[in-house]
Amino acid sequence: MDDLTEKSQIVAYMSRGASAREAFARVPMRVKRSASWAQKLFCRYKKYGSKALFDGRWQRTTEVRVMTPEVKKLVDFFLLDIPAAGPTAIWKEVCKECKVRGYTEPSCSSVKQYIASLPKPVLLLRKGRRGLRQWDRDGRPVVRFENTSYANERWQADDCPMPIWVRCKVNGVWVPAHASMTDSIDAHSRAIPGFIVSTRNPDAWSVKLLLRKAILPKTNSSWPIMGIPSVFQTDRHKNYISKETRAVAARLGIEPDPDPPYYPNEKGKIERFHRTLNEGCLKRLPGHMDAVGTTIEAAAKRVLEFLTIDQLRKEIERWITEEYHQAVHSETGRKPVELWEETVRLRMPREDEDALNLLLLHSIEPRTIRNVGIDFAYDDVRHTYWAPELMPFWGRKVLLRFNPDDMASVHVYCATGGDFICEAWDLRAGDPHYTVQDIKRNRSQFRMGLTQRLKEHFSQIENDDRPLKAREMFSRIREEQASKANKRETEPNSPQAKDDVDYDPDLLASFKAQRRGELVLLSRGVCKEEGGI
Repeated sequence: MDDLTEKSQIVAYMSRGASAREAFARVPMRVKRSASWAQKLFCRYKKYGSKALFDGRWQRTTEVRVMTPEVKKLVDFFLLDIPAAGPTAIWKEVCKECKVRGYTEPSCSSVKQYIASLPKPVLLLRKGRRGLRQWDRDGRPVVRFENTSYANERWQADDCPMPIWVRCKVNGVWVPAHASMTDSIDAHSRAIPGFIVSTRNPDAWSVKLLLRKAILPKTNSSWPIMGIPSVFQTDRHKNYISKETRAVAARLGIEPDPDPPYYPNEKGKIERFHRTLNEGCLKRLPGHMDAVGTTIEAAAKRVLEFLTIDQLRKEIERWITEEYHQAVHSETGRKPVELWEETVRLRMPREDEDALNLLLLHSIEPRTIRNVGIDFAYDDVRHTYWAPELMPFWGRKVLLRFNPDDMASVHVYCATGGDFICEAWDLRAGDPHYTVQDIKRNRSQFRMGLTQRLKEHFSQIENDDRPLKAREMFSRIREEQASKANKRETEPNSPQAKDDVDYDPDLLASFKAQRRGELVLLSRGVCKEEGGI
């Protein structure tokens, strides 16, 4: 447009009788031109009109000699006819057909460039049904819609390999390890009910532990998300459709809703949260793969800079409660925690909490309660669990249900009846809930209380066992009467001896009344089970 404007002004001045030099003096030219150029331009204008002001070189098109429309049709044909062939194989077939038809044979690079320039739907169509699935996953436009009306109506869950290195000890040496995450999101409020971070590959136990942590109240008071969802939307990985997971869902009244196969974009909310987590939290932590690298050799050089799995779990929890839940969501326009509290329909496993522990925690072989607690080893790490409630169960066989990602405490159940006993804590932890001094103090108190309870028990038995006392009293009376009778026979003239038998008149009267009542019951055909002699 600038070039057209300059030429129009030059022609206009020269049409009014101005010379080329005068026209150049009045029109600021971007490129210096000669007077002969202006004269030739004016002559073309008078001969051809306004068309002379346009540069004809812009409209030139190079004549296609190789990749003609006929050759392109051949490439398209072989591209769809042989789905497994690469560009080189297609080029060879096209060259054979060009020889037969008399066309100019294209080069291999020309065929490759043409195939690469084709629209993506054409290339996906070449792959058949697999290509259509890929188009639905990657190329299909995203349609946003809300299928919930209140919080805890629908949860989405997924597994995610985390792009961050963590360190763990193996035989006393720190080594780098990959971390994976199993988490869930409330589809209505976008709040996070719970997550599991571990160095193990996600399995069915990860899903169960996720459900338990998400449903039960959190120890962190700033994380109020809890309750049982109505629908649990997952993919079709074996972790989520296993028999154990379906049994848990049936026990809790949760309706599973697995996505169609190969369609992860059906649960886009949890997929989008993973991107938010990576950009908002993980990239700020040491050990991110973008800064360290993805190879194990690169990670081993900086292993001491990485976080442990417990530290990573705490950092993610802090980011969720302090930043993510408190930020206004771009889709809902509300803070996730506020929207959850306003619209939630809370349903808690009141009487099924013990059953929830049985279903969702690992179980092992029976263990014996010893005087210093319960010894247990997991992943070559020794633990000793103890609680004051275990004192009366010394020597008993028990079962332990525990969370492999949180070994600070375990749930103790009776091995025979399956009854819940207590929650025991690890004495070998860095900051133990109980110490050896607590064990000694509780053991002394238990023994003192046991001695006192035995004294009270024997006193109660002595007071309550009235028939035994009555038998002893009548036995003394008979012995005294027999001794008096012998004395009368041997000394008939001796005065009557004074009755000095020591017995309780009230006890004797109550015993006779009791005996009369038993005789009445026996006469009616009733057998008394307790209270008789």
